[in-house]
Amino acid sequence: MLGSMSSSQPLFYWEMYSSQRLMELRFKDLELRIKGSRLEPFIEQLYVELSAQGLRFRPHVWISDEWFSPDGVPGIAIPFYLFHRRLAQLERAELFEVKGWSGQECMKLLRHEAGHAIDNAFGLRRIRRRQKLFGLSSEAYPTFYSYRSDGNRFVRHLNPGYAQAHPDEDWAETFAVWLNPRSNWRKLYKGKVAYAKLELIDELMSSLRGRSPLTRGREKPGQLSLDARKMGDYYKAKRERLLSLHSRIKLKTPQNLYCSSSAKGSRSLALDFWVSEQPAISQKVSSLTGQHAFVVERLLDRELERVAKRGLYLKLPWEEAKEAVIGQLSAEVLCGKQPIAM
Repeated sequence: MLGSMSSSQPLFYWEMYSSQRLMELRFKDLELRIKGSRLEPFIEQLYVELSAQGLRFRPHVWISDEWFSPDGVPGIAIPFYLFHRRLAQLERAELFEVKGWSGQECMKLLRHEAGHAIDNAFGLRRIRRRQKLFGLSSEAYPTFYSYRSDGNRFVRHLNPGYAQAHPDEDWAETFAVWLNPRSNWRKLYKGKVAYAKLELIDELMSSLRGRSPLTRGREKPGQLSLDARKMGDYYKAKRERLLSLHSRIKLKTPQNLYCSSSAKGSRSLALDFWVSEQPAISQKVSSLTGQHAFVVERLLDRELERVAKRGLYLKLPWEEAKEAVIGQLSAEVLCGKQPIAM
C-alpha cells in the first residue's frame, strides 16, 4: 500500500520508534525538510506544469499537518506523513488512509492546492465572471457536505463531489483539471456547464502569462518546524472530529444480506465475512465516494458488532455480499443521503 512512490530517504533517529513512542514526539522534533525529500520531484513537476502554461507563479511550499492553502497566502502546505514511510505507516494505522501517498494522487492534490494559491496570489475571487460561474468565496465553509448527482456543472478530480463543497473548492478542482496536461478537458467537458468554468480559467490564465503575483508573501501558517504539539494529541483531535460525523451516519446494509441460520451449513458466518473483508470494503467505499476511510471503518465496526451479537449468517455468496455492501454504502453517500467530511 505504501510502495508506489519510492525514493531514497534521509535517515532519522525516530525511524525505528514504535507507534507509541512516535506519538510522544512533538511535530517540530521530526526535523523534516523538503529539499532532498521524496516530495521534491513532485513539487518541481508542479512548477514545470505552471511554466508550460506561461505562468511565472511558483507557490512556495512548506510542511504542516494537513493539505491546505491558507486564505490570502500564495503557497501550499503539505502534510508531514508524506515525507517518510514510517510516518505514512502511522497515518494509515491511526486513520486508515494516507492521502496523497502515490505519485498520481500527490500531483492531483498539488494541482488542486495550486488553484487556491494562484487565486490568493492574483485576487481572482474578486472577478465578477468568476463569482457568477463559481459563486462567492465569502460563502461559509461547511464542516460536512452532501454529494449531489450533477455531472454537468462540476468537474471530477479528487473525488466525485468535492467541487460541490464550496465555490472555492469548485474553483480549485476546475483549475486542477485545467492544469493537468493529460486531462483532455476540452473534449471531456464539451457541452457541459463545467466547460464554461474551464474556459474562464483558460482565459484568466492567458491574461496572467508573464505577470508577477500581486501577493508575494511567504507566510507559512502551521509550519511543522514550529509546532510543539505532540503527534498523539494531533491524532486524538482528528479522530474526535471525524467521529462527530460518524455519529450522524446510519449504515444501511442490503436487505437480503443476512439470514438467521446457516441453511444446512452451506453459508458463512456474517462475523467471519466482516472480519475478513472490512479493510477492503472500507478502502473501496472511501475511494469511490471521497468519504474519509476512518469514518467508513467506524461504520463497519458498528455493523460487525451488530452481527456478532445476533449470530447472523450471510444469505448471499461471499463475493456477491461484498459487492452488494460496497454498492449500498457508496450509493448512500453518492445519493446525498450521507454527509462527507471536509
